Amino acid sequence: MQELKTKVVEYSLSTVKALALEHFLITAEVKSLPGYLDLNFLLTDTQGKRFILKIANADEPLAELDMQNAVMNYLNGQDLQPYVLPEVIENLAGNELTPLQDVYGRPRPMRLLSYVPGVFYCDHKALSSHHHSQLGTLLGRLDLSLQGFSHSAASRNFDWDLKHANAVIESKLVLIIDQSQRSQVLKILSDFEQQVIPFMAELPQGVIHNDVNDYNLLLTSASLDAEVVGLIDFGDMVHSHQINELAIACAYAILGADSPMAIIEAITLAYHQQRPLNGAELWVLLPLIAARLAVSVCNSCEAILAEPDNEYLLVSAKPAWEAISSLLKLDTKSVGFGLQRLCLTANVGASLSGSLG
Repeated sequence: MQELKTKVVEYSLSTVKALALEHFLITAEVKSLPGYLDLNFLLTDTQGKRFILKIANADEPLAELDMQNAVMNYLNGQDLQPYVLPEVIENLAGNELTPLQDVYGRPRPMRLLSYVPGVFYCDHKALSSHHHSQLGTLLGRLDLSLQGFSHSAASRNFDWDLKHANAVIESKLVLIIDQSQRSQVLKILSDFEQQVIPFMAELPQGVIHNDVNDYNLLLTSASLDAEVVGLIDFGDMVHSHQINELAIACAYAILGADSPMAIIEAITLAYHQQRPLNGAELWVLLPLIAARLAVSVCNSCEAILAEPDNEYLLVSAKPAWEAISSLLKLDTKSVGFGLQRLCLTANVGASLSGSLG
């Protein structure tokens, strides 16, 4: 935590204000925003227009920043209406990346993005099957569009890539002190090895967002009839199995839910209607959802060992453990067959509707 505070001091609000004026000719009020790797700032200019200014972590490869910019440019050229994504704004020199250095001489490239308005998915208090279906539709359309995108930096070895979930879980199992929780994660690992790995060759691959969580999704408002409208933060992109996109989104969507399968089915069916899923993808979906949660709690245990007095880490891990307990009450094979039937029935229904029309 001390390292993060030091970084913030390096780029004070007054410094960021001066950088915005120097490189983008924007006179703005500046507010610091939370961020995992980047330093993030909200700029509001004299006309009330807002922007997001990002100063990269010193360890973030330039190629990965270029990939993030490239995918936003690409997707904004696709027909993804009504969904809104950030747009990359060039500096006064016509460049998307502005080179900066911190006080240690390390490169910290700066970027400016358009602001995507909305209410975070996590802040909406009355999410319904309507919103879950909308999420699935967004995911399906996103992955369909991303089939035409490629970038050399996407082929990276990344711990958050579900392709490698078994290796990540195995390496961090020892960090789980509670024996009952460790047993739960071992069951997830076993299901992954038995029900996912043998079918990997049948899973379509492509570049995916890889982090469609409830802090990266935006709704039009906090009202009951709000619509899913935006998606941000492409920092975890990777070339992987496309079904992982759906699994990750489902893992976050079921946190705190009483009926996780109803949510998984709603998101999956809507996704399938945009980018049809094959039988193998549906077969591996539930163990992939569980594996994402297992990776998350393993990383949480690692963070808690590093900061044992940080109560926030304990609280934030609790919903993931609760979701794991709920999923382990389900039979993964039965769920796999059930999802296959669900999507097959939808296909038959669509065919009949088309022939009658």
